[in-house]
Amino acid sequence: RKIGLQKVWEWCIGIIQMTPLPWRIVIGRLGRLGHGELKDWSSLLGEHSLQSIGRQLREACRVCGVSAADSPSILSACLVAMEPQGSFVIMPGM
Repeated sequence: RKIGLQKVWEWCIGIIQMTPLPWRIVIGRLGRLGHGELKDWSSLLGEHSLQSIGRQLREACRVCGVSAADSPSILSACLVAMEPQGSFVIMPGM
């Protein structure tokens, strides 16, 4: 699981690197979020990790000759999980 989450996170960072915009990241999960998965995501989305990635993004842009004002950044990140409610039934219109 940890390797899979790391690959998803690296893909997200790859998308972020393509634009000079600040980002607010929301990771959504449909279904129950287990303790182990929450722990793995917290290591990826924690303050220390986000600061480290922010530094990497700025350094990569300096190497390319892009100014700090035009470099991508992560403003915030959060993880949400939605569990289906068994009592709700959605019926197609007649």
